[in-house]
Amino acid sequence: MIDAKKCQEMLDLWIATEVEISVAGQSYAIGGRQLTRADLSEVNKQIEVWSGRLAKVKGASGVVFSTATIRG
Repeated sequence: MIDAKKCQEMLDLWIATEVEISVAGQSYAIGGRQLTRADLSEVNKQIEVWSGRLAKVKGASGVVFSTATIRG
């Protein structure tokens, strides 16, 4: 079973990904080609998944909210 620390790490990673998408954009075009960094709906889904896993590991119910520190 995954422990709370790992769940928190994964949750922080997905939250950071969501922030990066909101800052840099979900997609961009270069030389007529459209490139997509990530699917925001999938990122949000993963945030829900890892929030739920963290809550389960901690023995809590409901959604757990967390913050992420983005280092550049």
